[in-house]
Amino acid sequence: MRRTLLAAALISLVAPAPLFGHGGQYQRPQHLGPMTGVPPEDANRFGAGTNQPGAGPYAPPGGPLARKKRPLAEDEEWLAWWRLNGPALIESCARGAAGGARARLSVRARGAAADWAPVQALFSEALRADAPDVVDSALIACGRSATPEGAEALFTQVWPLVAHPDESVRRSALLALGLLHSPRSAPVLLSFLNNPGRSDPTTNSVAAIALGFLSEPRAINELKRTVTREEQPDLAAAALVALGLFQQDRRDIVVFLLERLAEAPLPQIPIALGRLGAEAQVALPALREAVAAGGRELAVRRSCIIALGALAPCDDAESAAALIKVAMSHPDAPSRGLALIALGRIAGRAQAGSPGEAKLREARDFLRHSISGARYRRDAPWACLGAALAFGPCGREARAACAQALCSYLRSDKHAAKRGAAALALGLIGADDAKGDLRALLEQTEDLDLRGCAALALGMLQDRGSMYALEGLLLSGGDPGMREQAAAALALLAPEQAAAALLDEFEQAGTAAEAVLAAQLLARVAGPSAIPPLVRAARDQEADSLARAFALVTLGRVVERTSLPWNSRLAVDANFLSLCPAEELLLDIF
Repeated sequence: MRRTLLAAALISLVAPAPLFGHGGQYQRPQHLGPMTGVPPEDANRFGAGTNQPGAGPYAPPGGPLARKKRPLAEDEEWLAWWRLNGPALIESCARGAAGGARARLSVRARGAAADWAPVQALFSEALRADAPDVVDSALIACGRSATPEGAEALFTQVWPLVAHPDESVRRSALLALGLLHSPRSAPVLLSFLNNPGRSDPTTNSVAAIALGFLSEPRAINELKRTVTREEQPDLAAAALVALGLFQQDRRDIVVFLLERLAEAPLPQIPIALGRLGAEAQVALPALREAVAAGGRELAVRRSCIIALGALAPCDDAESAAALIKVAMSHPDAPSRGLALIALGRIAGRAQAGSPGEAKLREARDFLRHSISGARYRRDAPWACLGAALAFGPCGREARAACAQALCSYLRSDKHAAKRGAAALALGLIGADDAKGDLRALLEQTEDLDLRGCAALALGMLQDRGSMYALEGLLLSGGDPGMREQAAAALALLAPEQAAAALLDEFEQAGTAAEAVLAAQLLARVAGPSAIPPLVRAARDQEADSLARAFALVTLGRVVERTSLPWNSRLAVDANFLSLCPAEELLLDIF
């Protein structure tokens, strides 16, 4: 599986650890901070070493993660939340701007039938390649882009690869079977659940989550049985994640999950309930009780807070009151932060002038006050983002009052990471009056995190006055993390122009490392015009296999059938502090 090199370097959730190139690994330079990181100059290191099961960042079958997690620092907590939820929020801003004209380019690229045909043929061809890197990337590209008409034909090519000698390719094949949505995939995936000794726990867990993407009703009972296998906790957690992804028979799943929440609570249970939509609102009393109960495991309570934010309607005063209580005085900092986000999500469901808006005025006032007046200073970034979620749908006057509080905090606080949250919140809320402050940050601050947040905010605000500065950052050849933020901003402003420059960089790359970085940046902005050169690069037999693989990955992003990447369904409203190993693996895929 192609694990993104940039995302892991942008916001490192674990101690410095080897990152994947298929067939080997490389060590990220130790001095790099949360938003920096660059592949080593020696591109050959990508393909060096062995790739036997357990040789990568995960332990041998049955063991714990080989890379030990460290506790997140104060400012990494909200950044970890943003890493998972930010893309969906940015996409919402894109759809709201100019009537959705700047929504993700893959939506337009999918309509280019003449361009799609060679891509489809390339993916099919790449599944038969000798290099595992190329096969691995082609599998994910097939899954994320296949049309319903083409899924059946691809199934016959994909399913034999679950027996590939390479572990990473086997996992990608299982995932692709789920993403293809072919009913014929179900027996193949179920065989990994019925025979858990067939492969290592992480591979079996990938098969379980793939069943959730497949959403085949006949898999529900087997997933339920898997949940009850106490001797395989990671697989049980993955089965819970899968149940939360189902589109059918949701009421039956909700009943089962509520029983498990009462009998054997795991942090994945509330998250799954939160993803099941209106059918799961019957769980709100149980979730409120779990949030208030002192005896619950902390990880479960955090997940219940997230689920309340996902499920509670805008007139649910009880849930809002419970969340305010947590946000005001709970001793656990992540619980307070997640409560502020959940409160913002509930308040954000009340449209301007609706009855629900009046009921949630207290919640909105509390969030706005918490921007600069929270009891704990570390809660301010969460309050900024929660307030943006709450006030976004409000009328102009209410939004202006919130924007004023955010601008005041942005100007007065000296802590760069906290100011970054305020900058993002100003972008989310559409605070046009803040463009001057954000431009100043973009040009003057030396803090890369803060500059990246300012860049994204200006992109969300459609600030064409900052395009020259953003293009300079993108093409500077400097910090890769900063370049990615600039690319994300330009995707909302001038994607075609940025894509043309990055295509030149990709085609002129002298090493595999340079090509990989250019491809990852290009995936942010590329449209149909990028397809022919990427197809040529993926077919270049003389090129490094990793460069070819990332050309396939970028093509998959360009022609993805949904506006957000496929794994956004796992990212949004996830409990970032309690991810199971398979979730971590899938969320890291580029």
